[in-house]
Amino acid sequence: MQEASMVVLKKVKRFAPDFHQHIVKGQAQGSIVQKGDRMLVYEIQETVPEGPVLVTDNTRFEFC
Repeated sequence: MQEASMVVLKKVKRFAPDFHQHIVKGQAQGSIVQKGDRMLVYEIQETVPEGPVLVTDNTRFEFC
């Protein structure tokens, strides 16, 4: 399994509070994620590298 260097997430609920970003980061640690997965109020738009990846302490998150 490849480790994720970056995960890009898009908010799917327009008025969701920004503190959800912190919760999503915690939930994602140690998980295998891929494009299209939903986490709380976010959907994964992209992973680097592409495909299913393992989220680690080194994974960078971008929220849009």
